[in-house]
Amino acid sequence: MKMNENELTIVTTVYNEPLSIVEPCLISLSKQENVKNIEVLFLDQSSNILFKNLCDSLDSKNIRFRYIRIPTKSLSFARNYGMKKAKNNLILFCDSDCILDSNWAHNILIILTRENVGVVGTKVVGKWLKKPSWYHDSNIIKAFYSLIDLGDHIIKVDKVVGASFGINLKRISNEAYFDESLGRQRGILLGGEETDLCKRIRNLNLNIIYTPFAIAYHQIPKERVNIRWILNRIYMGGVSRSLTKSKPNTFPFKKNLKDYLLILLIIIPYFLGLIRGKFL
Repeated sequence: MKMNENELTIVTTVYNEPLSIVEPCLISLSKQENVKNIEVLFLDQSSNILFKNLCDSLDSKNIRFRYIRIPTKSLSFARNYGMKKAKNNLILFCDSDCILDSNWAHNILIILTRENVGVVGTKVVGKWLKKPSWYHDSNIIKAFYSLIDLGDHIIKVDKVVGASFGINLKRISNEAYFDESLGRQRGILLGGEETDLCKRIRNLNLNIIYTPFAIAYHQIPKERVNIRWILNRIYMGGVSRSLTKSKPNTFPFKKNLKDYLLILLIIIPYFLGLIRGKFL
C-alpha cells in the first residue's frame, strides 16, 4: 500500500500536565520529518490559554495544529473524540508528556501502511526528571511507567503501550473506539483500554506490530519516582485487568534479576487490585 502524504492525524490530550511537560511534546511534533501535511489535534481538558497560544505559535503550512477545548472526562473519551474529529484514516496517538523522535511519525507510517496491519506500537524510553532508584531498572516496573523496549527488530505483538502508537482507522472499522469505562479518568490510574482495543483488532485478523525505529521519550516527573506511586499503579493495574475480564498478557521481554527480586512487591498489590475490580 502506497503511503498517502495527506492522510495523517496525530492526537494528543492534556488533563492537568503543566506547560513545562507539554511544551517539549508539541515542539517535537512540530519538527516531524519525512512526512508531509500532518494534522495535530491538541485536545485540552484543562482550559489553559497557554496551550492554545503554544499551538498557534507552532502552526505551519506542513504541520497544522488544531487546538480544541473538550470536557474534562477521561483519556479514552479524548481519544474517541479525536478519532471523530480527525480528517484522516491514519491516526497516531501520543501522551502529552512524551517527546517524539524527529522520524517518529514516519517510522510508524512505514509499518502502519503495510498490508493487514491494524495497529503499530513503538519503543518508549524513560526520561527521568528525578534520578531513579535501583528498582526502576526492573522491566516489569518500567512497564507500569509505560516504558517498553522489545529489542532492535520489528515484531508481531499482542498489544501496544498507550504512550505512543498508531491505528489504521479504515481497516479497524467499527472497532475503532476506546472503552470509556477503562483508562485514565480524573487522575485515577486505570488502564486497559489499549489492551481491550488490541484484543478486538486481533479478532479482525489484523496484525499488531512493534517497531523499535519510532521512539518516544516518556517524561517521568519527580512525584512519580517513588515506591508509593508504583504500588498504586500496580494496584490499579490489577483493577484494570479485572474490569477487562482478560487473562494477564505481558510483553515478551526478558526478565532480569531485579524483576525476580521485586516479584512479591508486584504480586501482592496486583492481586488486591484484581479482587477489588470484581466489585466495581
